[in-house]
Amino acid sequence: MDSTGAEFAAAVETFLAEQNTLLERCRQRLVERYADRLWWGASGADLTGEDIAGHADAADRYLAASYAWHPRATRAERTALYMAEHGVDELRVPLYLPRRNLRAALVATQPSDDTRYVLQRILDHLIAAASGAPHALHDVWEEAPGRALSEVRAMLCAAAAYARRYGPVTADRS
Repeated sequence: MDSTGAEFAAAVETFLAEQNTLLERCRQRLVERYADRLWWGASGADLTGEDIAGHADAADRYLAASYAWHPRATRAERTALYMAEHGVDELRVPLYLPRRNLRAALVATQPSDDTRYVLQRILDHLIAAASGAPHALHDVWEEAPGRALSEVRAMLCAAAAYARRYGPVTADRS
């Protein structure tokens, strides 16, 4: 292996170790807070790790495909962005352009309210574990000045990895 390949392999190993550390810190926080209740939705539905990971993956794809991600954009700003992107000089009728942020992605891609409920808890604890904060809220975190779309998408990918690693394989745990 040449030096470039060895450097790349070392960088990958470092990245994976950092991700493992983050996922483990998050797991510890969630176990302390929820014990075995984390994987139950708000309706009482029993969910699998893959249910939650699939929702996180779908939300990531939604954000990747969204036009002009601006979590704090006003309606007027969203309209101006739409007009600029589509080469429109004037709108004859007002458009409803939904926000393009993490909350919108979670709602638009949710297979159920239950998966969104669990995924939001995982995101909140991942963000807190990554920042060292005692608690965090994903929608407030996303809107912090200077937050980049790549950071939001990376957190969704970490949530999917967490769910796949620690979530139950089957939903029938009664």
